[in-house]
Amino acid sequence: MRENISKHQAVISLHERGYTHDFHLFGNDLFWTQGKLLIRAGDFNIIEYYRFLDRDANNSETVVFAVIAYSYNVKGILMIHSDNGISNAAPVIRKKLNDFKIRSNDRAPEKKLQYL
Repeated sequence: MRENISKHQAVISLHERGYTHDFHLFGNDLFWTQGKLLIRAGDFNIIEYYRFLDRDANNSETVVFAVIAYSYNVKGILMIHSDNGISNAAPVIRKKLNDFKIRSNDRAPEKKLQYL
């Protein structure tokens, strides 16, 4: 991935690679908008993610996740806005990010970007 891309460019890049469905965090599950289904934590993985810092607010950020729900053969995007950083995300997101780091052999799992 390119460094210093915008949130808009990250979403377009994911769409071009087949991440075309929308997910919303609902407790510790994902709500798949198009399928109108809740997807349990064991049925999806985070494949990559991008962090965007908001220059207008202290510690505010948006995180764009590329998600695959294997049981449903669906690839999509989950966006989370946080005032206190990703460390305060829902437990399922923190666990999935930890799993991602393990799968990536402890390489840096995200592209930390800022709005241009």
